[in-house]
Amino acid sequence: MKPSDGDRFLTALEAFVLKEVGATMGENTARRCANALFDCLWLNFRYQGIYVPTSIREDIEKRDQSIYKAFNGYNHNDLAISYRLSLQSIYKIIKKCRTAKRENVVEKPTIFAVLEDYLPAEFIRCGLSEATATLLTKKVMAHVRENYAGAFLRITNSLKKQRESGNER
Repeated sequence: MKPSDGDRFLTALEAFVLKEVGATMGENTARRCANALFDCLWLNFRYQGIYVPTSIREDIEKRDQSIYKAFNGYNHNDLAISYRLSLQSIYKIIKKCRTAKRENVVEKPTIFAVLEDYLPAEFIRCGLSEATATLLTKKVMAHVRENYAGAFLRITNSLKKQRESGNER
């Protein structure tokens, strides 16, 4: 069976972690960290599509949330000036954020949110210090952003089955 783009993505990320950690912490720790990365992504994204947002889209989403948090009901003009947007754009952003909040729209976690929230703790369990785990997580996120921005990937069952049967690469 031909590996999917998602499987190739996971394999490449594991190789990146093996290289980063193996050079300084040894092969066993590197293997544990690579496995932790795999498990983190597998548990959060199995059978789902993963969209790796471009930094531009991610920045816009953060900006919109910032505008919504700063909005007090009367400061449309101030926000338009502060964020260098038209008044219409501010109204549109506020409406979009209100609708999402009212309808309890839960956005799927982005790959970056999952990596940032869960991966450092997994790396610490593998024997890395907190500072090293945080730095490695940032390197993994930068690697994903640089190499996969705009990609849509799906993680299939094939790599997990390989691991369970003991045929790990």
